[in-house]
Amino acid sequence: MIRKTLPFLAAATALAAPAAADAASADATAARSRAIPQQVEILLQYRERPALHAFVRSVTDPASPRYRRYLTVERIAARYGAGRRERTAVAAWARAAGLSAETGPSGTFAIVSGPAAAVRTAVGTQALAAAAGPRDAALPVPQALRGTVTGAALLEPRAPRGRSSNAPTPEQATPQNPYVLPAREAQAILTRYFGSARVHSGRAAGCAAGVGANTPLALNTERTEIIQLNGFTPNQYGAAYGFDALHKRGLRGERMRVALMETDGFKRSDIETFASCFGSKVPPISQTPIDMKRMPAPGDETTLDLSVLVGLAPRLGAIDIYASPSDEASLLKSAVAALRAGRPKPDVISISLGICEPLVGGNVVSVRAMSDVFAVAAGAGIGVFASSGDQGEAGCSSDGAPTFVPAVSLPAALPYVTAVGGTNVTLDAANKITNEVVWNDTPLGGVTGGGGGLSVMIDRPWYQQPLGRTTSGPRGITRVVPDVAALADELPGYALYCTAPGRDVCQGGWMTVGGTSAAAPLTAVGSLLMTQEARRHGQQPVGFLNPLLYSLATSGKRASVLRDVVTGNNDVNVAVPRDAGGGSPAGVYSAKRGYDPASGWGSLKLSAFSRAALKAGARRR
Repeated sequence: MIRKTLPFLAAATALAAPAAADAASADATAARSRAIPQQVEILLQYRERPALHAFVRSVTDPASPRYRRYLTVERIAARYGAGRRERTAVAAWARAAGLSAETGPSGTFAIVSGPAAAVRTAVGTQALAAAAGPRDAALPVPQALRGTVTGAALLEPRAPRGRSSNAPTPEQATPQNPYVLPAREAQAILTRYFGSARVHSGRAAGCAAGVGANTPLALNTERTEIIQLNGFTPNQYGAAYGFDALHKRGLRGERMRVALMETDGFKRSDIETFASCFGSKVPPISQTPIDMKRMPAPGDETTLDLSVLVGLAPRLGAIDIYASPSDEASLLKSAVAALRAGRPKPDVISISLGICEPLVGGNVVSVRAMSDVFAVAAGAGIGVFASSGDQGEAGCSSDGAPTFVPAVSLPAALPYVTAVGGTNVTLDAANKITNEVVWNDTPLGGVTGGGGGLSVMIDRPWYQQPLGRTTSGPRGITRVVPDVAALADELPGYALYCTAPGRDVCQGGWMTVGGTSAAAPLTAVGSLLMTQEARRHGQQPVGFLNPLLYSLATSGKRASVLRDVVTGNNDVNVAVPRDAGGGSPAGVYSAKRGYDPASGWGSLKLSAFSRAALKAGARRR
């Protein structure tokens, strides 16, 4: 389901501003000049296995007679992965070259590793040097493996890129004796200058410090006028999306396991402080560094994800963290580690990081392998959720500055991943949603908004076929993201406790933060509790959510299980510098009735969605 050719890639890259192109060229040259590490890993892709994808569809499609008749990861790999002869051939080639080979959990690829000198001899010095750049990871298939292996790539980690977004403001210093603007006046200013930003609404609950976590916007420090934005607390976003109803049914995450793929670490004492404030319990947390000698320093990214999990699943059984750089090679290895034989398998996987799709370039082989791993997760009843990005439709950047080229992120755009976009909400006194809009805080908020749009390399998955050509143009038959959306706007954002030393985002205690990195674990833990309810009724896990989601969304049940977001857009082009092609609206991806690339199908009404999932599961028992 991943395109072997990228016909739009060259055109999209050519549209970038000259300065961005020069920077990308310089980066590529510098990357090629880097010394190859002493230990090198390469990826070998076996022949594609259509039967694997047919099996996954059969067990995830609610209309199939085999719906939710999952197999274990190991059985799927044995049945649908490469045969013994192919694996033996790769192992023998690696052994003869002084290398080691490990077949991935999908059985569709192998990771071969060893000393750089041995790899150079095996694949060729020039080929290895050419693959060392960020856009040129492809390697020629070794002569001895042609017919057995269809693709090869260098696996090389690069700089991390996370998702969380601290509130961008023109002035955050709190003046002495401030005058806090009334809510109505404050909202008028926010709407005019910050798009989807909202004043705090609803009723927060928890310790005083947590309830008081806020971001002050100083409008005029001479007159000491500020807008004080208190962050939403777990009881609020829990009630807003239906977690409170699941909790009342006794669903709090007991004996359930979540895997997180992250770029930074955390301080357990921060999570303990957050949990104590809001009445939760911190479960055992395992940590596995990927492409790092040790776990990275604590930061807001992992702290936010963990806080959302423990706030919404207050009796969660266990959390496994896989920390790596944010690149396709490291993400693949994180996915491999999460599903490796002998490890307890997670019930859901949440990923709050991403890679601009056009920047993948020649590393399509590793993207296909990652997609296969997540396909196997789906076939085993494990749901995978990923944030869709925090730069609206402008998913790419050069040296941290966004470009005007519309783009989506990986792994969110992969076919076996539920992509989660961003919204903002207004709550009533019972913390129920009275209004939900697409997250987009441009122009004064910077380039911040929920990611969404059309892929340039992923074919339209089967479950999205009912959408038809809802988006015009030659890419109307490719994957569209997001699938769903949830609270992400950092104004007012989520209340968070973070004391990570040396990090600009963490402010030494209670603060507010946002991003689709919060929306993804929120949706993931919602699916986790739905699986917990399914098991209590003797059913198999809900698993990969998209087939059921699209089936319900295109039926008469949509209004009962989904909250349609019909206001706003994720067009951030007005905040992109004019010399990079921005400065005015691009006119793409506005919210509308039904599906749209700004908010997907909208947000989940979890209690009703879980009951619909039970009915779907009961029909196939």
